Amino acid sequence: IAGSMLFTGQVLCLDHYGKAAHPARLALLQFMVTGLVGTVLLSLLPGGRELHRSDTALAIVTNSTVQWTVLSTAVFSTVFAFHLMTVYQPKLSPSTAGVIYCLEPVCATLYSILLGMETLRGALLLGGALILAGILIVVRGRRF
Repeated sequence: IAGSMLFTGQVLCLDHYGKAAHPARLALLQFMVTGLVGTVLLSLLPGGRELHRSDTALAIVTNSTVQWTVLSTAVFSTVFAFHLMTVYQPKLSPSTAGVIYCLEPVCATLYSILLGMETLRGALLLGGALILAGILIVVRGRRF
């Protein structure tokens, strides 16, 4: 619930400030705030301080699987996605943007299936169908 509320705040702030701000600067500001908040929260959570130890950090940084995962998610899921979001979302209404963002779990699951990390199962099909039906209901209104 907290994550949903924070994301809603981000969408509304981007709608308000994104029309006048430079997209690259606004995206950089979002990265900086998220990094700062994440670092502070990580330090406060149980076990979070363990990640700040040099031996733990070294083990994480030298692991090739972690390197590839961090690099790919940093480039595609963060930099590229936030750039697109910062440039194009201010051109939409917040409600339209919210509807589009509801497709994220469907797209992520399809991508996972294409990479062979997930298998297509009935529960996935049902969940995707429910998400798509919910989006159609919101978009089409009561005429659905």
